[in-house]
Amino acid sequence: MPTVPLFPLQILPIPGELVPLHIFEPRYRQLLLDAEKTDMEFGILLRHPMNEKGLGAMVRLERIIKKYSTGESDIIVRCHDYFRLERFMQEFPGKLYPGGTVETTGEITTAMAGLPLVLKFSAYRERLGKPHRPGIISVFHIAAELNLDIRERLAFATLTMPKRETYLESRIEFQGKLLDAEE
Repeated sequence: MPTVPLFPLQILPIPGELVPLHIFEPRYRQLLLDAEKTDMEFGILLRHPMNEKGLGAMVRLERIIKKYSTGESDIIVRCHDYFRLERFMQEFPGKLYPGGTVETTGEITTAMAGLPLVLKFSAYRERLGKPHRPGIISVFHIAAELNLDIRERLAFATLTMPKRETYLESRIEFQGKLLDAEE
């Protein structure tokens, strides 16, 4: 199992999702410098009481949006896998930032969603006035677009296929009912 740098936050990105972050603490500015120099991946560990299994997301620096004179930065990272934390370290060896031994899940982020889910998702987007463009849609793409809250993201991450598809179908149905109530 690899030992990776960790960035504990109260978020759980979904594989394939782009996530904006504002980096201001010295230890995470050091992490950003290391990620920029070596193109290394690091983990965002979900820091939340509901996260009893130590789940997190492996990310890689996608781009730096802005660097401030104070040393702070606005960045975008892309999530590419989930992990389960095996051991947490307050400091990654020789660094200011934390680290940990993790077991990644090996998610296949390009796996196409099944037709029933795609049809429900497309109909939902139509209701929002955002027609879906033809092409391959992964379950992760759908999950990211549904704006799941932290509890829902955690539930989604703990499931396996095809239970993830069933879960997303239920979330689309629920959000459809909310739209009905608004109308």
